Amino acid sequence: MLEMLQPMVERRCRTFLGYDITQATVTEYYPGHEFSGGGGEELYPDAIGNRVVWQSTGRALQTIYLQQRPLRSVTTVNEDAAAYGGLASGAFAASTLLTAGTDYWYAPYRTSRAGTGALHRIGGSWPTMPRSVKVVYVAGWTAAEIPRISFPNWFCS
Repeated sequence: MLEMLQPMVERRCRTFLGYDITQATVTEYYPGHEFSGGGGEELYPDAIGNRVVWQSTGRALQTIYLQQRPLRSVTTVNEDAAAYGGLASGAFAASTLLTAGTDYWYAPYRTSRAGTGALHRIGGSWPTMPRSVKVVYVAGWTAAEIPRISFPNWFCS
């Protein structure tokens, strides 16, 4: 019975949290299309009348928010404006590798911290070309930690 219920409970957890709670190595590409304005400005969708348009915040993209939580560690970060999301020949070569503490920083998960998944750029901003930053990182809880996670009572109803 438990084996039958486990996949359903895991699906419900992922839906509720918005990410997978199981620890895994993840590869993601940033920024998404919402930051594709060029000129170093962050864009966001806005509704004007019955149309959706892109508005500029007038700010450079300083922080990328990784999709999975909690952030345990960042394995690699590559920045390659000519990568076309990894499809270009030679995309994300070794020369595009960034250095933690020099080019970017993050706060990993600890018992007293959340590991929010914020990846901050040092001394500049992230490129606005879609999918020009490749991030490989470890996120989630280990099997031993999952039983200690408490959810609201209404979550399991």
